[in-house]
Amino acid sequence: MKKLLGFVLSIMMLISMLPTVTAAEQKNITSPEVTHKATNLDSNYISEVTMTVPAEEYRQTMDIVFVLDGSTSSDASDLANDAANMLNNLTKISNIDVNAGLVIFGGSNPILYSSDSMENISDESVLNNLMEKMTDKSYNGQTGRSGSNLQAGIEKARSLLKSGVAESDNKYLVLLTDGGARMWVNDNGQALAQLPYLNNWNTNEDFIARYINGKLNLRTFGEIINDANSGKDIGKYSITEDKKSDKNYLVSNLEPGMDVNTSMDYYSNLESATYFAGQSIIEMKENNEANVIWVDYPYNKGTKFGDYTESFKSWMADKGYVTRYDSDSISDPFAEVNDTLIYYMGKGSKVENIIGYGSDNYGNSYDFDMVNLDNLKLTIGTKTLTTTKISDNKYAFGQKDNDGNYPFELIYYPNGKNDNGKDSFDLLINTNVKMDDFVKLHYNVKLTNPQTINGTYGVYDEDGSESLDALKVSKEATLYPINSQGEEEDSVPFSLPTVSYTVDNKSQTVSVNIASMTVYTGGKGYEGVVMDQQGYVAASNKNTLPEPGYTIDLPENVDKWLKEQLGVSDDTTLDISKYLTFTYNDGKETRKWSIEKYDQHKGNSSQVNGCYLYRLVSSKGQDPIRLEFRDEDGNIMISDDFTVDQDTPNKTYTMSIYAGALNQGLVKAEIKLPNSDSSYSFDINVVSAELKIRGVVSDEENPTTEIVTGEEPKEAVSEVTAQVPSETKYYYKGSDNQVSSIEVADSSAVNLLVDDVIPSATSTLEEASLEEFDVLPDNYNIEMKYLDLVYTNNSNAVVGANEPITIYWPYPEGTDENTEFFIVHYKGLDRNDNEALTDNYEMELFSENQKNEKYKLTNTDNGIQITVDSFSPFALIWEDTSASGTKTDNTSSSNSSSLNTPNTEDKNMVGAWILLFAVSFTAVTVCVRKEKVNK
Repeated sequence: MKKLLGFVLSIMMLISMLPTVTAAEQKNITSPEVTHKATNLDSNYISEVTMTVPAEEYRQTMDIVFVLDGSTSSDASDLANDAANMLNNLTKISNIDVNAGLVIFGGSNPILYSSDSMENISDESVLNNLMEKMTDKSYNGQTGRSGSNLQAGIEKARSLLKSGVAESDNKYLVLLTDGGARMWVNDNGQALAQLPYLNNWNTNEDFIARYINGKLNLRTFGEIINDANSGKDIGKYSITEDKKSDKNYLVSNLEPGMDVNTSMDYYSNLESATYFAGQSIIEMKENNEANVIWVDYPYNKGTKFGDYTESFKSWMADKGYVTRYDSDSISDPFAEVNDTLIYYMGKGSKVENIIGYGSDNYGNSYDFDMVNLDNLKLTIGTKTLTTTKISDNKYAFGQKDNDGNYPFELIYYPNGKNDNGKDSFDLLINTNVKMDDFVKLHYNVKLTNPQTINGTYGVYDEDGSESLDALKVSKEATLYPINSQGEEEDSVPFSLPTVSYTVDNKSQTVSVNIASMTVYTGGKGYEGVVMDQQGYVAASNKNTLPEPGYTIDLPENVDKWLKEQLGVSDDTTLDISKYLTFTYNDGKETRKWSIEKYDQHKGNSSQVNGCYLYRLVSSKGQDPIRLEFRDEDGNIMISDDFTVDQDTPNKTYTMSIYAGALNQGLVKAEIKLPNSDSSYSFDINVVSAELKIRGVVSDEENPTTEIVTGEEPKEAVSEVTAQVPSETKYYYKGSDNQVSSIEVADSSAVNLLVDDVIPSATSTLEEASLEEFDVLPDNYNIEMKYLDLVYTNNSNAVVGANEPITIYWPYPEGTDENTEFFIVHYKGLDRNDNEALTDNYEMELFSENQKNEKYKLTNTDNGIQITVDSFSPFALIWEDTSASGTKTDNTSSSNSSSLNTPNTEDKNMVGAWILLFAVSFTAVTVCVRKEKVNK
């Protein structure tokens, strides 16, 4: 009578559906499961992508309760057998777990049989028991079967389904009945009917009297629903079976004057029973409890009974409360069910895929192209279909059908379907695809514009389940399904897999260059100087070594790329302190260092030789960057103190970053663009630098004097003192002794270094000045000082000023404002060079008689005043009036020595010999020194 396969497929179809309310929607697939997977990019930046319809992982749990009329096994035995066999076949569907139950309803005995609970039919005993009960014809003869209490069966099934484990979308109530009911139940589950005639409780006689033998026009089920909605009380006179012989419960006694044969306010048992059954189904659907399938067979076809029950079944189906399969109105109803359910999607479906493009996790544009089209492959099930190239960019899969159509075709659009430059393809599905087959399209995409800067681009997500955004192999991918009846279904988006790749170019190393420095011994040292191989940091009161600056060189292509990202020109000198950090992570310990401009003054560039100078800043809670200083023998040094002489006016140390226990290979430079959560990682290379330390002769701990800022000193100075305008700024000097653009952080910590001249150099300098300047007196006193500007907060770093410096030299003992003074400046003669005295240097003479204001010397109340723009040794010279013909050589005001020439009339021969010896020695010395000076 009915085909088993048809019924199996009808159930399968309903399992596949989303929650629906209309019959048309319920019997079609509206949300097929699809997958989209991609391999990660290979060395050629190619990924193999696979699209699968439906997904191999597709699996569902279904709860199904069959509700059979007690007479079904006799009246529609083929259908009952089909239902039982269908249940058996469900066990063979590997990707569906089925929990089933069975309800067989009667009449006055509302439930003839019911499962105690939902049970999984993978248990063979459960399956066999259900199949046996469904085909058992003995229920038709049981006491209380007559009356078809359809509502009782539905309510019992609702209770079983509520105990199930499936989602409501996958719960199903399957009715196998003709719809001819004449009983219903109260809240206690007792059978109800009306008593229109004495001793005729469970009867259809009232329906016959009204519509068959009577003259009333047959009401439809829809009209009864409308009456109920307007306030009519359907089944108003219902009673339980125990009252069926009591005439007091006759309708005419319950409602005096009521004529059950003619009154329009009376509703027959058939009308009332179908109304209550319908209400139970409506309530189920509105509560989204389950889907209802109604497989029906005729009830008294060709009679008023048949007409009415048809209106009942049709109304329920048309309103979407049930999915109806009418075994009478369709010659082979399960053929349609077969077409609908055995195929997952039908002819005319298609997949549209826009190949991926967009911005990666660093904000870089990316673009994929579909490549290797001749290697396209499509499988259906386990079979690989033959690929045929129809024309350029058009391929077919499989063999042509009788109409000359290929089952699958792929059309590739290199410039996009709308010529937007974004390639895409359509996969046309010209055949029905079975539910248990998996259509797989295999194709390749290639990243056309991979980055060259070190870093990891994108995150690999094979199936798109993480919904990432960077490096999608498809911008969009959508299935547009058509069901087997040719009807369009809702479109289904594919997930969008993402891929990744890493650029690890060892030549892309960020160079961290320590900047060379020149300092004098003394001053306040940097807090991160290590004192031994173990990396212990020297105490601050013992360390006098400086904090250097750093220049940072990016690889050329990285520098160019970064400027492109920031929208600046190639010739821009870029401040990277906003984008660059240094990190360390060995899996146990993490550290982070930022950079900031060494010169933090507003408006200053903090640049040296066209490069920004930075300092490294440790994160909060971390120790400062540790530095090590080594002498020429490789010894770690923490002090800049050493003995100064003419051959050793300076020392040179090597400055480098102390790595200690850190794995240097794990220290990375990280570049992060604005508004990006990702960073580029690069290896680093630290380039050490020289620290030149100029020695200090004085035994004082720090022989410096504070600089007077603003107005001149308020009283006579007691030591050589510098005075500058209030707006004076100080800048570090480079290794070439030239003033840089790096301003010191605290100008108040700049002092004037007032040191003695190296003793072994004083005679040479003194004689050079006497040889150079004739105005100097023959008999003279002399004081020599080595002056320079130092920044005491950073190890007495050598600095320069942007304004001329006024020097006040205290009056030597025995002199005053009336004494004529001369000051010689040995310009350019610093302590940078061990051979300084053999090189040419310039001598400048300051005196009160100088016409050039630059070299004007003025005796003031506060001291001897000159103005200079650079520093080195200075000599103060004045006439010695203590003895005629006396020449006094005082190297300092505190430590002077005299060489007195004897009177020519002295008769002491010993004195003459001494004089002769001295004069000869001096002549030789002067010749030698003069030769050195002029060399």
